[in-house]
Parts: sequence; C-alpha cells; structure tokens
Amino acid sequence: MTPEQGHLTDDLAQRLADGLDEEERDRAAAGHLARCPACAGVVESYRRLGDALAALDPGEPPDGFTAGVMERIAGREAARGRERRLAAALLALQFNRPS
Repeated sequence: MTPEQGHLTDDLAQRLADGLDEEERDRAAAGHLARCPACAGVVESYRRLGDALAALDPGEPPDGFTAGVMERIAGREAARGRERRLAAALLALQFNRPS
C-alpha cells in the first residue's frame, strides 16, 4: 500500500490477484481490500485479465523463428567481439606509443 494515498500499489494488487498474499504486509493489504471498493476493483480486473490471458491459445511460432532469433544473437555477439578486439588494439597502440 502507498502510505500517502492509503491504497494498494499496482504491484501488490497484481500479487493479490495471483494469490501471492503470504507476507504479513500482504495480509494487511487484504484487509484494506475488504474495505476499499476501488482497490477491490483493481485486483478483480487483474484477476480477470489473468484468466483471459490463461485462456488464450499461444499458438506456434512461425517456421524459422528460432533459427532467425539465434542468427541475430550470433550476429550481435560477433559484432561485440569485433568491437572488443578493436578496443584492445587501440589500447595497445596507445600504451605502446613512444614517449
């Protein structure tokens, strides 16, 4: 709960909607929830959203999706490797420069 407003934070409302009210603070929030229609409505909306998302069929990724992601990761890692080698070469030149 936010002390300034006396209402649940979004994070706490989501945790309550998910049934994660194990801590003492969360039990106090559950008491607030019983007295505050505004916060009860927020928690209920999170519950309904969770139910709706759980009912969705995630489907299958398109053909080649995983390979495409892995190619992008490999390309970025290769670019980072080139940048590191370039930085090391520039530092070596800087430190090996005659005074």
